[in-house]
Amino acid sequence: MNIIQRILGTLFPPYKYSIIRKEQGKLFNTIINSLPVEFSEIKEQLAWARLMALSNWVLFPEYRFTAMAYSGESLFKLQKRKKNYKISGLTIFSKKTNKWEQIELLIQDNLIRGLRISNSNYDLSEFDLNKISNSNVIRNH
Repeated sequence: MNIIQRILGTLFPPYKYSIIRKEQGKLFNTIINSLPVEFSEIKEQLAWARLMALSNWVLFPEYRFTAMAYSGESLFKLQKRKKNYKISGLTIFSKKTNKWEQIELLIQDNLIRGLRISNSNYDLSEFDLNKISNSNVIRNH
């Protein structure tokens, strides 16, 4: 957030959360769009869904829960039972630590459920969105 947005955010808290959600959405969409072609099924979910929040996850404390809103019947089209795996190997350059940080996505029932970025507060200003490497992406079952 820039200075004017921070001032408005302190005066009007709903505005602050709106800005945070937009920034998290931009970070999340950039990460998903940087996946290789073999993960096109996951990339297609962005056309049907919208990120509502990245919240702390009690079930997996090292991940952030991705609360998604799906349009119409798309949830039933995208969801496939017992298709659970983890996508790892993505890296993003952190301006905060000046090094590449690991990104992991947790997929449950073929839906994106969790996001983990090492050494991160999940703030858009921490990262250079033009420096995402997807050369070592693997799917772990």
